[in-house]
Amino acid sequence: MLEARKGRDALHLLATGDPSVLVVDGLLPDTTGLRWIEKIREQGVTLPIVFVSAFYRDLDSYKRLKEQLACADVLYKPLSPDELAARVTALTLVSPAQRAHDRQSVLEIDLSEIDDLGTPDDEAVSEDVLVEPTYDTTQNSARSYDELVATYRKGLPRQLERAVAACESARERPSVLAGIREAIRHVHDLAGAAGSFGFDAIGTAAAAVELELRRLDERKNPDWAAFESALEVLRRGAEGAADTTQVGVSLPDASSRLLGPRVLVVDDDPALVDYFTGALAQTLASFVPCTSSEELDAIDLGSIGAAFVSIPFEGPEGAARTIARLRQVRPELPVATLALEDSWEIRDEAMATGADLFLAHPVDDRDLRRAMLRLDAMRPVTLRVAVMEAPELARELRGRGFDVHEHPSASSLLASFVRERPHVVLVSGNEPLAAVRTVRMADGGDETAILVTAGGGADALSAGADAIVPLGPARANVIAAFARRMAARRVRGIDPASGLPGRAELLDLLHAKLGETRRRARAFTAAVITLRGFDAHVARHGTGLGERMVGAVGQLLATRFRVEDIRGRWCDGVLVAGFAETNAGTIAPAVRRFQSEVRQLAFHGERERVKIVVDVGLASSPTDGDDLRTLLLTAEARLARATPTDGGTLAFG
Repeated sequence: MLEARKGRDALHLLATGDPSVLVVDGLLPDTTGLRWIEKIREQGVTLPIVFVSAFYRDLDSYKRLKEQLACADVLYKPLSPDELAARVTALTLVSPAQRAHDRQSVLEIDLSEIDDLGTPDDEAVSEDVLVEPTYDTTQNSARSYDELVATYRKGLPRQLERAVAACESARERPSVLAGIREAIRHVHDLAGAAGSFGFDAIGTAAAAVELELRRLDERKNPDWAAFESALEVLRRGAEGAADTTQVGVSLPDASSRLLGPRVLVVDDDPALVDYFTGALAQTLASFVPCTSSEELDAIDLGSIGAAFVSIPFEGPEGAARTIARLRQVRPELPVATLALEDSWEIRDEAMATGADLFLAHPVDDRDLRRAMLRLDAMRPVTLRVAVMEAPELARELRGRGFDVHEHPSASSLLASFVRERPHVVLVSGNEPLAAVRTVRMADGGDETAILVTAGGGADALSAGADAIVPLGPARANVIAAFARRMAARRVRGIDPASGLPGRAELLDLLHAKLGETRRRARAFTAAVITLRGFDAHVARHGTGLGERMVGAVGQLLATRFRVEDIRGRWCDGVLVAGFAETNAGTIAPAVRRFQSEVRQLAFHGERERVKIVVDVGLASSPTDGDDLRTLLLTAEARLARATPTDGGTLAFG
């Protein structure tokens, strides 16, 4: 094997060393790997090339490498040595004629014609560095190699701390495979990327630790002395870089309307808590880490909206005891268990704790978004029921905690339906068919369950009713089940008022669009759009007016921007949009036109006409950050600091 650290040295080895396959790194001290390949292809060299890098992950670069520069393989760090060896071995299996042709192409190379390889600073690099997502990886395609190194160095201390903690945990609990694999993931990332940024000692040590951990994972005997020696290098690296400024996920104050419920994360392994809360950050949740029972005693459980409890926690029965403590204070609190491994025995143990949901490592932010959606649907909400001509049942439901509105006729129900937005309409009396048709014709009627009391007949079912309520004490439970189902449906999918994606689907769409623009090294702008005075309007004129306002603004938002842009309803009077391949300054004129059109809207309130104004905050990637949480919270913070204007505030950097 021939090895060269610089592009110029590699040219001389190419001309004199008779290689069969070339393995080229994306960044070299004196040039980029892409430019080096371009130069030798211009000279007619036909040798197979494996391109390996932590950068160039966008589609344009991939096509250039594969189609224009004829790279046989494009691999991204971190990758296993076995994978690289297999790819290289496969490329050596060529016919003698092809081998002779490749050798001749190298013999004809003229080094004198390759006068300038350039430097990494000369070329725009579209990078997507595989590092932990908890520090600022703000990326700009024109940054120099030195700037990339500085960014990596900034986040390295935290990455080292996580890796060391995970490795120590794996050493202490060698029987837990999920913990071992979590440690492998951390050191594998370090081994793949650290050397590319000049941290060779750390990369070598991480690779040595990974080797021993993989032996442990395969139930072989690791060399613990070699493990500890290499791990000590990582410890010293973390201590030596401890004074480096770290830019972590910053939490705004609790007044942020973008953050979801406060989520309690309970695990006695600090490394796993750190990893889990880092992933949870991208779900826009506000999280509260807890690593011991003592810490749990000091937490205000009244402010917690959901909890994740690890199995095991402080011993075999710790998770069950912890969940029991949570339920003593908050009987309706949604709880998920998080296990290091998945098996029917562990799922059985999780079920016995009384938890609502089960997750097993590894989990990513998409898994957590789905879990948060399910937990959010389990949170207690006030269930609204509209009752027609059934006063006795209305009293019973009020006694069970329902928000009940009674109506003497279908006309009365239609007049107040949009304002009340019931989850269930309970139909009784002499006109069940008229009531069913009224609900189905009403705005939002598809998001409401229609139940008919016994005796309502099959005609009501054929007209669109969902079920017949049985007689007896179970009927309140049936009504509650349908109401909860409707409440959960409104959390998911399309928001019925605006016709736009709701928060959960919107998060997925925004993450996907931001990832796409990052891979293409393009700008992305997030917009936080708030209806000024929305809560006051709802309090004065009712929920129906608020929903009509959101619907009208949502329709304008859907039609006044490009089809490929993302938009949706976040919560109440807050909408969010994402504009791909544009910065805040570019999109600002279109936003001002949108605000102007909103000012022309007018709505009939209880006793007056109501006009609305929307305020908009903008934040752009890469200037303001490159993860969705940072962009949205930055846009919201800018809007909060801005001075309100009569026509609608527009705040951007």
